[in-house]
Amino acid sequence: MPHERPTGSIQFDNTERVVLVSGGAMGIGLAVCEAFADSGAKVVCFDCDSAAGNRLPDRIGFFSGDTSREDDCRRAVEHVVALHGGLDVLVNNAAIQPKDSYVPLHQFPRELWER
Repeated sequence: MPHERPTGSIQFDNTERVVLVSGGAMGIGLAVCEAFADSGAKVVCFDCDSAAGNRLPDRIGFFSGDTSREDDCRRAVEHVVALHGGLDVLVNNAAIQPKDSYVPLHQFPRELWER
């Protein structure tokens, strides 16, 4: 029997699942938020860019915070649990990459690495 690769999009049913996506206000994170929302999930985006958060579709919630701060992370989870009664999926998508980090790895500042 020959192996056949599936074509097209794979459909998932995430109805009633609660999803928190860090770094979800744009780019790959936004695509992840939209894909989960399209599949029925209750989605909350956790991002430090409030302006981008204000542009999210209504079906995606928003929580403003910085993933490099432990207190913000805890508050984001508490917010989602209070809003939706639980948390089923956490997508750790946020990236912290300021412009001064675009250097060869051996020149990368240690304080940025540890951030």
